[in-house]
Amino acid sequence: RQLCSGDGIEGLMAGLAGELPRLERLGLRNCHMDFGAAKLLGQFLRKCPYLVELVLAGNQGLFTAAALKSFSEGLGDEGFPRLSDLKIELMQLEDEAANEAYARLLQRCPRIQQSLRSCR
Repeated sequence: RQLCSGDGIEGLMAGLAGELPRLERLGLRNCHMDFGAAKLLGQFLRKCPYLVELVLAGNQGLFTAAALKSFSEGLGDEGFPRLSDLKIELMQLEDEAANEAYARLLQRCPRIQQSLRSCR
């Protein structure tokens, strides 16, 4: 059962409109989001420039190549300038195309990229 549909994300955007620019942490674990919610989720998160932590674990449908591409389109060119903690379950990436789409998304997260480089 999908707990956070496109309509649900639109409702979150409306309800949190004044807070989105200041939002630093967001947990959306096990909301069962899928391709249909991906682009709207990206649009929602584009309004959160100070986001440093995002939890998306348990949303298997978001981690297909098509859904990640749609999510990135919704996010736009800004990416996540301050995001340093992105929580997913790596087993959520269903195939090589999804892994590649996820890698492209991470390239738009400079602080995560910096953390990954320092771990090498």
